Amino acid sequence: QELFLTERTYVKGLKMLIAEYMGPLQASANGDGKLGVSMAQFRDIFSVVENLLMVHQMQMLEKLEQKLGGSGGAADLSVITIGDIFSDATLQTLKMHTSYANNYQKALDTLEACSKSKAFRKFCQDKMMEVAERGQNLQPLESYLITPIQRIMRYGMLLKELCKHTPANHPDKELLDV
Repeated sequence: QELFLTERTYVKGLKMLIAEYMGPLQASANGDGKLGVSMAQFRDIFSVVENLLMVHQMQMLEKLEQKLGGSGGAADLSVITIGDIFSDATLQTLKMHTSYANNYQKALDTLEACSKSKAFRKFCQDKMMEVAERGQNLQPLESYLITPIQRIMRYGMLLKELCKHTPANHPDKELLDV
């Protein structure tokens, strides 16, 4: 269940990043640029974020929901397998995360350069206050940018823990033993 819940939280965070930061900054970069970000800077900061969301939502979260009964815990865990989800999605997910990780320092450097713009800083501060007024919590942009790096490392830990607690005769044991 932890795997399901953390994947759902991760996908929710990517959606917040896209809706609250990426969308408005892209519109500005495509238009008047009043938020202090050029299109090149926008691409450097967000690189493959939308692709990561698509892969995690469709290849991971939706498949986990199908197998686990939607809530992450309603299915009969004695016969269900989830290791195959990781086998199917591993190559595509690793490629996306590798691309993201290879660009991560450039994203941070670009974010730092953009942060010198008063308009950009104001946008980020105003956006956090606007979301708070709606009763939601919006993290600083750099916090969202680190989550794909953290997520890929967490899979290894979660799968090892799951494998450790999976009986030797369970159909998922071999699939989880990565």
